[in-house]
Order: sequence, then structure tokens, then C-alpha cells
Amino acid sequence: MKRTIFIIVFVFTAVSIIAADLSGKDVLEKAIKRYRGDDSTMTVILTKAKMDNPADKKSFEITTYRQSRPEIIKALVAVKKAGDSTSKPILFLVWDWADQKKEDQLWYCLPSLGKYNKISSEVGEQKTEQFGFSIEEMKMRDLDRASHTLEGLVDFEGERCYKVVSVPKEPQVEGFSKVISYIRPESWTASKVEYTGLDGKPLKILRVTKVEKVDGIWTEMAGKHENYKKRSFVTFEVKHIKYNKKLSSDLFSFNTPPKEILEGK
Repeated sequence: MKRTIFIIVFVFTAVSIIAADLSGKDVLEKAIKRYRGDDSTMTVILTKAKMDNPADKKSFEITTYRQSRPEIIKALVAVKKAGDSTSKPILFLVWDWADQKKEDQLWYCLPSLGKYNKISSEVGEQKTEQFGFSIEEMKMRDLDRASHTLEGLVDFEGERCYKVVSVPKEPQVEGFSKVISYIRPESWTASKVEYTGLDGKPLKILRVTKVEKVDGIWTEMAGKHENYKKRSFVTFEVKHIKYNKKLSSDLFSFNTPPKEILEGK
């Protein structure tokens, strides 16, 4: 499965169903291809805590610079402690090729290094997890690896939402037994996405509590991601976002980190 460079929040979206003959797969496929701008910048506050001790929180400010082209999506992710204007961000640079034959690439940079070091996805997963976000969570679901049933419009938490149930063809390989997505048709965003584990219990749940139209694009502005396997949760709140903002290609060079971003300016 390929990495998708949505900000760093664990957002799955879908479009409203216009024609009755659309399948569940059609809905999710259109969701994945929903236009999110060619270039964009976004700053999000993520707060991470354990379910058993929610008062013990860690908050991070994460800014993502994203450049989308037909052949590749590039993203520079800068992470630092929230509310600390003196801290220098840690940088992650990801190249996600549309061509399945091309290898996605990932670099990691500390301010003290002064340059990017290429790392594996596994190492990247370990490094990003401490900040409350996960490269694995950013991956696109491979729709061909599951069957998808559209169950129509349902009443869900005071809203009329489309419901899609996805069942993996190889549950043991995927690590879950099904995914249920509740979709707000008027904004084409998910209200809730719930993964069920192999034991039939909740595995991961995403709740999107606030959406806004920014630069003509519906955007998930706040929500909560619960991971029952790790007994932890992450809340997210978008502080700043700008779509279709021209970004310099220098941002996505893996030889020399952008000085202004590295210094936290």
C-alpha cells in the first residue's frame, strides 16, 4: 500500500452518493481522489494521551508542506512541541510515487544533523509515533484488498450519513475484520470511521467533529483518533491551512534542509 500525504491526521473522507447504482468501492475510490489542492500548507496541534490517564498529555505542533503532482506527492513535515517558540522542529521528508513500481522514499532530519538521512518506513514509523502521528496511519487503504458494501443513508449521531462497510479479503493479513465509514454527504467528509479487530472488538476509531470549507475545499478541522490496541488517543485541531499556495521545490530537497523551517521561523 502506498503512503498518502494527508497532513498527519488520520482522516479518511468520502463523497456523497449521487447515483443509486454506485457501489461501496466507488464511493471510497472517489473519496481517495477528492481534490485537495496542488500545493498546500497546514499547521495542526496534536495532543496525545493514554486512555487510562488522559490528564497526562503531550501536545505537538505539526506543520506540513505538501506538493501534489500527477506522478508524485511530496511532503515536508516539521514537528515541535506545542507552545514552545524556541524549539527547533524535527523534519520528515516523504516522496510518494503514484507509480507502484517506484519506491517511496523517506528522510529524517534533526537540527543537529544539518542534512537528511534516508531511513526505512519501519524506522520512520518508530520515530513519528512518539509525536502522536504515524506514517502507517497515513497509508491509503488498498481498495482491491477488501469488499465494500454501501448500506445507504442512515441516521448517525443526529446526522444523515452514508454508511459503507468494508471487509478485508484476508483479515489475518490486514489485522482487522471490517471497517465501517459514516459519511456526511453535504461536505463529503467522514463523521466516523471504525476499524473492528479480529476479536470483534473496536480496534481504531476516527471521529471528525468539525469541518469547514477552506479555499473552496471541505476540510476536517478537528477530531479524535482512538487506538484501542495501544490504549491511547490523539486529538487534532487545525490552526492554519492554505490551499493552492505555490511552494518552492527547494522545500522538498533531501540534501539541504530549508534553513528557515529548520530554525523554527
